Amino acid sequence: MSHIQNPAGAYGYSTLDDKVKGITVPYQSAETSTTIAKGDAVSMNGSGQILQATTSVDVNLVIGVAAESIAAGETGSVVILGPALVKAGGTIAAAGVVLARSSSSAGRLDNGTAGAGNGCIAVSLSALDTPTTGYCWAWIGAGQGA
Repeated sequence: MSHIQNPAGAYGYSTLDDKVKGITVPYQSAETSTTIAKGDAVSMNGSGQILQATTSVDVNLVIGVAAESIAAGETGSVVILGPALVKAGGTIAAAGVVLARSSSSAGRLDNGTAGAGNGCIAVSLSALDTPTTGYCWAWIGAGQGA
């Protein structure tokens, strides 16, 4: 009789992205002086390059979250579907909170409501870790828009 030795591959992993792989796509940054930080929401411009999602960018242009820091003009990975560590602009008290492009902090995701004008790019998988670091795990869903 055989036994399950490593259920769901959980042993030896420390973070959610080690256990469940999302879809990441390489994009070039269109920023000229700003580094897009890991966890920042990003939007796409008309040339197919990415920018840190500003508070006024059309929510339908927000395509995902930076999987790594991306220097101005460089190419880096963006999570467009799956788990990602995201920077939050507000308080996320629990898992299951709809996250939208922040209307007050560039690159951040806030509590949101689909159809409320800020779109819906993700759903939280955890509460905000601490107010000082401002990260939480979220499930990114590409193209959710407004």
